[in-house]
Amino acid sequence: MFMESVNAPDRILAVQNYIHENFSMPLSVESVAKKFFFSANYFSRIFRKEIGVGFNAYLNCYRVDKAREMLEETEL
Repeated sequence: MFMESVNAPDRILAVQNYIHENFSMPLSVESVAKKFFFSANYFSRIFRKEIGVGFNAYLNCYRVDKAREMLEETEL
């Protein structure tokens, strides 16, 4: 219940951290919104407002960046 009392911009920072820790898992607007006590529509709006891009675009770019890092830095 603590997360419900945190303001929306701070919750979006927590969402970013969650994405960074769980990017390899299936993530959707609906599931992440629910986890952080947002409605899906409000979450989409506030995420775009705070981050500058939509949730799916952010997630996909983060995943591509991590894949690029793995190609450059590992033998995977």
